[in-house]
Amino acid sequence: SILRPTPVHLSRRIIVSNENYKLELSGLLGSRTVQSLLDIQRRHRPDAFFLSKTHLNDAKAEELKRKLGMDDMICEPSVDGRTGGLLLVWKEVRIYFWASTLDFIYVIVEEPNGDLWRMTGIYGEPNWDSKDRTYRLLRDLHVQSSLPWTILGDFNEILLSSDKEGGAPRHQSRLKAFQYALSDFSLEDVGYIGDKFTWLAGGGGGGSRKG
Repeated sequence: SILRPTPVHLSRRIIVSNENYKLELSGLLGSRTVQSLLDIQRRHRPDAFFLSKTHLNDAKAEELKRKLGMDDMICEPSVDGRTGGLLLVWKEVRIYFWASTLDFIYVIVEEPNGDLWRMTGIYGEPNWDSKDRTYRLLRDLHVQSSLPWTILGDFNEILLSSDKEGGAPRHQSRLKAFQYALSDFSLEDVGYIGDKFTWLAGGGGGGSRKG
C-alpha cells in the first residue's frame, strides 16, 4: 500500500515488496528472489526499493544493494536471520535519514527543485491485539513535521472487505479502526501497479489472498 495526504505530487518510482520476497536463502546473488528483484529493476528502473521482512543482516543487505545497482541504503537488520528486517535502497535521489526501528524507516526526500517530503516505509503489527501499536506509531510520526508525507509498505491490514479474497471475513470493527487511524492524518490510498492480490496464505486454491 502507498498512502499520502492530499495534495502531494509523488514523482519518484518506488518498488515496495513484502514477505513474498524472502531473502534468507543461501547463495544470495543466485537466488530466485534476487533474480526477480533484478527483473523488476530492469523493467521499471525505480529510484528506490523498500523491502520488509527481508531476513537480511547488514552484510547481505549491502550485497543486495550492489547487485541492484543502488548507491545508498538504510537497513534495519533481522535480529536472527529468520524474522523481520527492513531495507530501503536508492540511487540518484537525495534522501536524508530521520529515524528507524524494526517497524519502520523514516526519511526526508529532496526533489531536484528543492521541495521536501517525508517518506515512511512501514511493517505493521501482524497481530490484531497489538494493532494499536502501529496506529500509535503513525500518530507519533505524524506530529514530527508538517512536510507532505507518504507512507508505504505492509500495514498487515486491509481497508475494505474487497481487498481480501477467501479465508475468514475480516470483522468490520477492524476495518473501521484502520480507516479511522488513516483519516486522522488525512491520508488516502494512491494505489499501485501490480497484481490486485499481493499475499497468499495456505497455497493452492484453498488459501486466502490479500491486497
